Amino acid sequence: MAEQWHERLVRLQAAKGWSNRETAMHYIALSPFHEETQLDSVLAMFKRYRRGEITNPSPETQQAIAAMFDLPVADFFAQRPLANQNVPDRLSPTEFTDLVAALRMPKVGEAHLAQAEAEVERLCTAYSAQDARSLTIEVDDWLKELAALVHEGRVSLAGHERVIHLTGWLSLLRACLMWDQGDEQATHQARVAAEGFAADLGDNVMAAWT
Repeated sequence: MAEQWHERLVRLQAAKGWSNRETAMHYIALSPFHEETQLDSVLAMFKRYRRGEITNPSPETQQAIAAMFDLPVADFFAQRPLANQNVPDRLSPTEFTDLVAALRMPKVGEAHLAQAEAEVERLCTAYSAQDARSLTIEVDDWLKELAALVHEGRVSLAGHERVIHLTGWLSLLRACLMWDQGDEQATHQARVAAEGFAADLGDNVMAAWT
């Protein structure tokens, strides 16, 4: 069985001869979102990492952990599950226009929500193959469309939950895209938003990706 990332962390930490506290201090020195006053909370977080309780840390956390051991992120963490999937065909301009028009109707039906879900899935899958800047534009367009559905009351209660779920995954995707483009503040904002959506929905899978 392939070595899991938390097992690699334990092994490399032992090779360095670092205590958990020393490891946490090295991490803080490399993390853009932590400082020495947070040592106790970072130490508690690392104990969870070592136990394998967090399967997929945020992109910035992965970067800092890999940097502690002078390794590329790709060598420390397994490739994202979506990276090897085929990217579905994007909507044609006419199909996109028709879908957006349907989403702007006074009430949005099941079929159009399902189509929106398929498009969000395509965007997530496209992350490994599409230019980050162009994909960000598409993601932002969809975030605006989904927000309008809720703000204007055009979905039922069940539909509202589905829209929030899609918005959470798009927020995670946006966090990855912003990190790839070197925008740490936007990365943090998108990740925090995704954490909030995951908590509101009780979605453990989404929470694990944050």
